[in-house]
Amino acid sequence: MEFASGSLNLTDSRGKEKLMKLSFSIKSTEPTIVAIVENYKAEIIDVVISQISARGSEELLTVGGKNLLKDELMQDINNVINEVTASNTEVKRNNVNAILFTTFVIK
Repeated sequence: MEFASGSLNLTDSRGKEKLMKLSFSIKSTEPTIVAIVENYKAEIIDVVISQISARGSEELLTVGGKNLLKDELMQDINNVINEVTASNTEVKRNNVNAILFTTFVIK
């Protein structure tokens, strides 16, 4: 499922503001992931913004920074999905198994 979070403001180590455009795809084993993500899009956007806001642009431009962001986004998105589907025993926990960046631009 493709997920576009739009544009976000970042700062570099000198305090200069940068603009980031990010979109990513969520890979999951859950057949109803599209409906779940659509129903809880605001919660997912919130965790994406929180993760990106906690980083500087220099960190996000490194391979290690991007990989760490992917891992932490996957964990946070799984946490959201786990929480909102806790009462549905048919939805497996931690079913998002990959985040793939499809757009990653910092200007």
